[in-house]
Amino acid sequence: MEGDSVTLRIDLAEIQGFTKIIWNYGNEIIAKILEGNLSLPNSDERFRDRLKLDEQTGSLTITNIRTEHAGDYSVDVKKLTTAKLTKFKVTIHGGVKTVSVKEGESVILHTDVTEIQGYDLILWKKEDYLVAEFNQQTKLFLRRDRDNRFNGRLQLHPQTGSVIISDSGDSDSGVYHLNMNSSSHNLQRTISVAVKSVFSNEKDGVKTVSEKKGNSVLLHTRVTEIEKDDPIEWTFGPQNISIAKTDGKSKIISYNDTDVRFNNRLHLQTENGDLTIKHANSEHSGLYQIKIINNTFTIQKRFSVTVSGE
Repeated sequence: MEGDSVTLRIDLAEIQGFTKIIWNYGNEIIAKILEGNLSLPNSDERFRDRLKLDEQTGSLTITNIRTEHAGDYSVDVKKLTTAKLTKFKVTIHGGVKTVSVKEGESVILHTDVTEIQGYDLILWKKEDYLVAEFNQQTKLFLRRDRDNRFNGRLQLHPQTGSVIISDSGDSDSGVYHLNMNSSSHNLQRTISVAVKSVFSNEKDGVKTVSEKKGNSVLLHTRVTEIEKDDPIEWTFGPQNISIAKTDGKSKIISYNDTDVRFNNRLHLQTENGDLTIKHANSEHSGLYQIKIINNTFTIQKRFSVTVSGE
């Protein structure tokens, strides 16, 4: 894909005792090592400042690749008595990929390969944070979510190596990097993910929640983490009746026990502000609002809840 980096590799056994390594694009020499001296001819503007030649392995990397770099590549490895020519065909798919989903939907990060058997190691990162990996020797897919950012929401496709992030939130937005290594080449891909808040897409910035009578209603704030000293308050109805809150210091939760509609029905999670209304019925239908006050900003979100009959 355009914008990726591709590394074309030589078998290390083939370069033992080499005297010359010459890389060609079509019939044009683009990189070479002669008697230990590395050279990157700059006659072709398409490759200017894009080529990296490894003096130890002879591998050639093309950075920030474009469709104009597609085509036939070859490397000629010469020794005192032998020579071997290896050919590569590079195909480029257009455009740096951008994935955009609504909050709560699944994000699929595609490798754009149909089979991963030819790759020894596959690494997925978000910025510099290792998310997942596949090792061909062990045949194991491993989730490397050491900080529990994804909290069990990661899945890996065993055939293609693609990653699926379920129940996406704003914290999943960002730049993801894929690195796929094989004996002949290395493929690097960058995918930009944007998770759009449902609150900005709903009418008047209100999220609609519907549930059947007798079930629990979960008002999911999708706030990733609340600081210890940040007070939280949930209100209900046009009068903004306070129904659950914390003082922001001890994180002790106070519920409105005087309102019989909510007596022993509420559960507030202080880590993210989520509110659960247990055994909901029609009298719990209405407008709910949460306010989280930080030292630098205030988070306010509203939910329109409808509880229907059985």
